[in-house]
Amino acid sequence: MKTHTNKKTKIIISIVAAISANTFAEELENEEKPLIETITVTADRHSKSAQDVAASISAINGDNIETLGIQDVDGLQNFVPGLSIKSQGIGTTSFNIRGVGQAQDDITVESGVGVFIDDIYIPRMGAAGGTLYDLERVEVLRGPQGTLYGRNTAGGSINFITKKPEDYFNAKVSATLGNRNIQEIKAYMTGPLIDEKLMAQASFVSKTADGYMENLNTGNKGNGTDTQAGRIALQYIASDDVSLFFTIDAEDSNPDPTMMNIGPEDGYQSFVHQLFNDLAGFTILPGEAATNFYETNIDNDGEEELKTWGLMTRLEVAHDDFDAAYIFGYRESELVMDADRDMSTLSLLHERHDEDSEWGSFEARFSSNPNGHLSLNQNLEWVVGYYYFFEDSSKEVNLYNEDAAAFATQGAFDGYTALQFFQKQDTEAHAIFGQATYKLTDFTRLTGGARWTTEEKTAGIATNVIDPAGGYIFGPPNNGGIIAEIYDTETTESWDDFTIKLAVEHDLSDDTLLYGSYSEGFKSGGFNGTSATKALAETAFSPENVTNYEFGLKSDVTEWLRANVSLFNMDYKDLQTAIISEGGTPFILNTEADIQGAELDIILVPFADLSVSANASFIDSEYVKSEGAPELIGTQVNGVPEFSYSVAADYFIPLSSGEINFHIDYSWEDETTTTSTLGTVPKLVSWDVINLTLGYTPSDESWKVAAWVKNAADSEYWLSIGSATASTSPADSIARLPAPPITYGVSFSYFWE
Repeated sequence: MKTHTNKKTKIIISIVAAISANTFAEELENEEKPLIETITVTADRHSKSAQDVAASISAINGDNIETLGIQDVDGLQNFVPGLSIKSQGIGTTSFNIRGVGQAQDDITVESGVGVFIDDIYIPRMGAAGGTLYDLERVEVLRGPQGTLYGRNTAGGSINFITKKPEDYFNAKVSATLGNRNIQEIKAYMTGPLIDEKLMAQASFVSKTADGYMENLNTGNKGNGTDTQAGRIALQYIASDDVSLFFTIDAEDSNPDPTMMNIGPEDGYQSFVHQLFNDLAGFTILPGEAATNFYETNIDNDGEEELKTWGLMTRLEVAHDDFDAAYIFGYRESELVMDADRDMSTLSLLHERHDEDSEWGSFEARFSSNPNGHLSLNQNLEWVVGYYYFFEDSSKEVNLYNEDAAAFATQGAFDGYTALQFFQKQDTEAHAIFGQATYKLTDFTRLTGGARWTTEEKTAGIATNVIDPAGGYIFGPPNNGGIIAEIYDTETTESWDDFTIKLAVEHDLSDDTLLYGSYSEGFKSGGFNGTSATKALAETAFSPENVTNYEFGLKSDVTEWLRANVSLFNMDYKDLQTAIISEGGTPFILNTEADIQGAELDIILVPFADLSVSANASFIDSEYVKSEGAPELIGTQVNGVPEFSYSVAADYFIPLSSGEINFHIDYSWEDETTTTSTLGTVPKLVSWDVINLTLGYTPSDESWKVAAWVKNAADSEYWLSIGSATASTSPADSIARLPAPPITYGVSFSYFWE
């Protein structure tokens, strides 16, 4: 590793200290301290300051998303405590909040973190892991949220709120150029079509970049970018009490495929090498190792493509005593992913996914109007709702090769060999939820909430073998335990659950809120889509249940210092955890875990021209029960770093012609455990990264220009690691996904009003 955490931290502290010293004398004479920005959120279904929400919430507005250089969803983890986002390709984005996430990326498994775009739930993580653009803000709620949301929020929710059409014309266009042939164009335009009645908005983004990985075997690049996306929105104001909001969006991504590094320097061997060594009776070498951090040496470059589109209609009606919202959404996604899994120059094992999904939802939500009779003279704030969700998905998983038959039969047979899994799942869910907060005194409020949900899943799972050697390679039982039989089955399972929330909050002062809560979370069970036998395919894994205790303090200590802290303890029953089987395929088993921790958010504005923010998360997690994988007991929960933090600073230099802005941010994340395999629990090592931006905005604010550097220290660190190793593998050998090296460029934006 080339990074040195202590050295980088000292650099940041030195820069911030120097900035402060330069402005200290000037600001001492200024008695007025600048107010810290207040972000209005709707996370609890009412519009209010994030500081007034008695829950752990992080909100980032659209301007700050650009300032922080967050272009894709995985960039959020650097600035939200307790949030971890990992990916090994375009369709494998995994969101994890406080140890709750998605165990694997099959269509038969869902995330415990609810991801929403304008209140529309996104069950497929490929569709949820796209480009960020045209956003008003992002809200991240941590902890179970079932009394406010109708779908899968045992761990929390991530809400992407897009910009709404406005009743006056304004537009923005941005262009970015950078190394690795980075080219990006963003455009946004909004205005009235019919004065005071109909407003429209259109936005578009195009991003391309050459890959930073190189395949020594083919000479091709990997880990590049090629994405185009757009959104059209309409808002119709029928009257003072009735409005209709409509959006339609689409995204097409066809990047250079994701390539993993095959280190360490003495080579990599996966479970498949042992399999074919046994079949062939001699050692199959993986090929020459790629020793450069950004090199790989494989026969299959891979392929990735994601197409997704969706629409949303929202009707809002303001009644005398309450407000109503009726929200309908429909979306589709198509995903293709192909990767070299044996990580060698031989065609021993490749994996291809072809996935198609369509889903929709309807929500009817009613919330209190503070001026209505049902608010009991503004003493009661409430929300109730009904939620319906459906999804129809299909997926074909092909484990295939070109060389295995020839090696295993010493040339007697040759050709395409494949083991196939065919998955289909239909899901239908209903939920009724509600939450109410009653003002006991002018300073103390009590909250109670409940949610009832019912869900039914019908899964069809089948296997097939294509084997020129007559089953000698992939036919049962000659496939190392990947499957024990060829089967075709369909099974249905349903679950019902009732969860509650209780909370109390108290205003210690006008600017300090203290709260405590008890909440329960639920996520339905599912099926293992790559089961070895028909019996296992028909056996559902159990739903997740979590009990969360939380205490928090939110305080604007002064006009220039904000500090928020939360403490939590989560008792997890039947946590869905992914394990790699001896045959090398993932499957889900239920475990029990204890998770507790603390989160801290600080914003400091000591001078009018300087803003410093910091957040930190400590999570102590442990599996306490695991009948199917005893090696997990006593170990850290998968996907949860024990400690992480980030620091960011913005310094503004006023000029007669405009303003210069200097931005710096630094993030560090502790080591993270990954999917257990063959009695081992591999870990993603700790990493850190530093980013810089220098910008200029003229006095009329009609344009701005910024030079930026990401990974300014050119740190070599991994975004994620694989899990399929074998007894033949060298010590610490594992497939790994390197993060991009130093990236730099210039962005220019122009505004019209």
